[in-house]
Amino acid sequence: MPDGNVASITQQFGELRTVLETKHNEFVKLVEKANTEIQQHGKITEETKTLLADVGKKAAELDQRLAHIERIALKPVDQREVQLADSPGGMLTKSQSYKDLIEGRTTRARVSVKNLIVSGTGPNVPVGSVYIPPQFATPQPGPVLPVTIRDLIPTGRTTSNLIEYVSESGYTNAAAIVAEGAQKPESSLLFQMKSSPVVTIAHFIMASKQVLADAPMLESYVNGRLIYGLKRVEEAEILNGDGTAGHLSGLMHNATAAAAAPPGDATAVDAVGLAAAQILNAGYNPNGVVMNPTDWMGLMLVKDTLGRYIYGNPTSTTPVPIWGMRAVPSYAMAAGSFLVGDFIVAAQIWDREDANVTASSEDRDNFIKNLVTLLAEERMGLAVYVPAALVKGTVPIGAASGALAAGLAAGVGGREDAARREDAARRNGNK
Repeated sequence: MPDGNVASITQQFGELRTVLETKHNEFVKLVEKANTEIQQHGKITEETKTLLADVGKKAAELDQRLAHIERIALKPVDQREVQLADSPGGMLTKSQSYKDLIEGRTTRARVSVKNLIVSGTGPNVPVGSVYIPPQFATPQPGPVLPVTIRDLIPTGRTTSNLIEYVSESGYTNAAAIVAEGAQKPESSLLFQMKSSPVVTIAHFIMASKQVLADAPMLESYVNGRLIYGLKRVEEAEILNGDGTAGHLSGLMHNATAAAAAPPGDATAVDAVGLAAAQILNAGYNPNGVVMNPTDWMGLMLVKDTLGRYIYGNPTSTTPVPIWGMRAVPSYAMAAGSFLVGDFIVAAQIWDREDANVTASSEDRDNFIKNLVTLLAEERMGLAVYVPAALVKGTVPIGAASGALAAGLAAGVGGREDAARREDAARRNGNK
C-alpha cells in the first residue's frame, strides 16, 4: 500500500478510536442513569432506552469500521483474505457471554475449547483470529515447549468421574500341535479390575478490566499462559502421576522395568534397543520412546570421527526415529531416564471436560479493584491397559549429553577402516 494511503488510514484509525471512546463514555453515563431510574422508579424511562439503543448501535458501527481498517490496511497483502482458526482466547472474546460481561449484563463469561494436540514440528500456540496491529503487539512471554506425549496415546470421552477398566495381568499361551484324539491344551488369560480417577487441572490469573476490554491482549493472556499451563501439567501427570489421591496413575508408574541392564560400554541407543526388544518379546510393537530433551539431544549430537552427525541432521525438519520408533523429547521425563512403549495398545486418555476458560468479576475484591479473574480448567483420566507394553529404563552412566556423544563417537571411530584413518592423518600432516 502506498505511503499516502497508509497515512490516511492511520489518521482514520485514530479518529475512529477517539469517537469510539467518546461513545463508550456516553454509554457508561447512560447505564448509570438507567440504574438510578431503576432504583427510584423501578424501571428505565423510554427516553433512556432510546438513547442506550442509539449509542450501542453507533458504537457497533464504529467498532466494525475500526476492525475493517485493522484487517485490510495493516495486514500484509498476501494475508488479507486468509481465514484464521479461532484460538481459545478468540473463542472467548467472540462469545455472547463475553459481550454480556463487558456490557455489564453478567459477571461471568465462559467458553469451552477442544483439547489441542500439538505436533512436535507444529506451532506451540494456535494462531488467533483477532489481528494485533504491530504498534500494539506484545511479545509472547515464557517458555512454549511443545507437549507431545498426548499425541502417542489414543483418546476417548467419558461422562463418569471414575474410569473403571480391565487390565491384562497375565497370559500363558499353551497353543501347540495336537495329535489326533489327544486332549487340547488350555491357555490362561488373567485380568484385573482397575480404576482411574478423573482429575481436575486448573489455574487462574488476574487481569484488569482495561485488559478485558482489549481483545488482543486478552487472547495473549489466555493462549500464552492459561491453556498452555494446563497442558504442561497434563503432560507431567500422564507421564509421572503416582496414583495417589487426586493424581493419575501415570505411564512411568505402571511401566515394567527393563529386564536386563545394558553392558558396561553400552550407550543410550543400546539401552533403548534392549527395551524395545523386551516389548517385542512380550508380543507388542514398540512405536515410541520418550526421553528428556538433554538425553535426546545428546543422541542427535553424536558424530563420527570425521565430524558427521550419525543420527541428527541440523538442516532437517523431519523428526529422527530411534530404532524405527518415534522419539518424543519431553521436559516431564527426568534426565537419565526413558520410556519405550507400544503406546497405542498400552493406554488411553479419557477426556471428561475439555479445557475451558471462565472470566469473572465476582472474585474476592475484584469489584472495587476493577479486576477480572481468568480461570482455565480441564478434567481428564488415564487408563493403562497393558503395563507389559511399556518398559522404562535408564541411560547408562557416562552416556548422557556430551559424554554420550563422545562415547558413541569413539565406538564408531573404532570401526572405521584403519587405512582410511591413516590416509586422512597423512593428508592433514601435509597441510
